[in-house]
Amino acid sequence: MTAPRRLPLADEFWLFAHHDYSGRPLCAAPILGAGLASCVLAELWMASLVNVAQGRVVVVPRPAPPNDPVWQSTLQELAAQPVSYPLREWISHLARSVGSGVTARLIDANLVEEVRSGPFGRRKYVASDPAVGSSPAIMLNHMIENAGRLDYQTALLAGHVLIAGLDSEIVSPDPAVTRNGLRAMVRDLPPDLLSVLSALQSVVSAAPLRVNR
Repeated sequence: MTAPRRLPLADEFWLFAHHDYSGRPLCAAPILGAGLASCVLAELWMASLVNVAQGRVVVVPRPAPPNDPVWQSTLQELAAQPVSYPLREWISHLARSVGSGVTARLIDANLVEEVRSGPFGRRKYVASDPAVGSSPAIMLNHMIENAGRLDYQTALLAGHVLIAGLDSEIVSPDPAVTRNGLRAMVRDLPPDLLSVLSALQSVVSAAPLRVNR
């Protein structure tokens, strides 16, 4: 199985942050949740469904809701509040719940499947094809090595990987080159998206754990 098209940013980050074969999370739960929440907010910005003004999220009125269920539920939460809260607060809030929606989106796309270690084993989610699971890391490594044409989503994925402390998951003979390459991708993002990453960094810095090893 191969991914027929570019996946949403949060789906790519989910795949990057889980082991290709075991499904084991590669970072602590608070970091993973915050990263997925930040990714979804960035997805909404790239789809022109929200604006970011002075570090706050503002919903853009639309005649009809988007088809994506993750976007729908997030927009409903954003629109239900009488004031526009700072990005950091939204990332912390959405981090508690957005992961289940992103996982369901991957399952619906047949890219992730639920497995159990036995009839009473713990439920976990694993990429249906390890090649799909590893594809975000391979793509970032290719961009570092070849300096291809950069888009917002790739730069955002690079930023999320750095902030989550997952850059070591990119196979490279020189980790410093990898980190510098990821930083270079982030550098030219527009201010709105840089503010999303800055808010994520603030949330992650306050989390008790970084990476599971």
